[in-house]
Amino acid sequence: VKVDAKTGAVTLPPDEVKDGSTVVAKNGDGTLTSADASGIAPNDDGSTPVLPAPTVAADPANQGGVVITPNDKATTLTVDYTDEAGQPQHIQVAKDPADNQWKPQGQLPGKASVDPTTGKVTLPPDDVKDGSTVKAKNGDGTNESPEASATAPDDAANPPQPGNDAPVANADNMKGEPGKAVEIDVLKNDTDPQGESTIDKTSVKLLDPTTGAKVTEL
Repeated sequence: VKVDAKTGAVTLPPDEVKDGSTVVAKNGDGTLTSADASGIAPNDDGSTPVLPAPTVAADPANQGGVVITPNDKATTLTVDYTDEAGQPQHIQVAKDPADNQWKPQGQLPGKASVDPTTGKVTLPPDDVKDGSTVKAKNGDGTNESPEASATAPDDAANPPQPGNDAPVANADNMKGEPGKAVEIDVLKNDTDPQGESTIDKTSVKLLDPTTGAKVTEL
């Protein structure tokens, strides 16, 4: 490391600073200190380091949702997608150097959320159109990453709703004695898929177990 005695310029040789790392500096006058200034150390061959793209993937916890995770070298993340109404949406989040927390730059659309620790953006299934493309880029204040993209998966199928299904009638039997009346509650062991507490008694029919013919007396 060299320091110019006249200008104060500090020189970091190529073999003493990591390629692609962030170099941060401040000025001071003994009383006041400037804000941080930063830059990315170029590669030893003079080429500009490439900032890795973010990860765009289906949300494993919510079918139809998408999660976008910035690279750990990034300080900004932009996301472009289409909502369920077919409208384009844009999200930008940035890492606050004061507390290292990721924060949205403006109001987030719908129910999208940002993890303040990791910067991960989550798009719920109802906020992103099925089959549409979600695009994202990282930034570090100097460089911008290549674009990453993924297709939003279809939302989970709605659970089947019960229809007007027929009640389930179970066989009834009871032993009787000749000449004596027999009373049977023919609805007691029957059920209805819709949860109806009563079944129309006028719909009950008595059938001969041998012939299957309707009978009105025994």
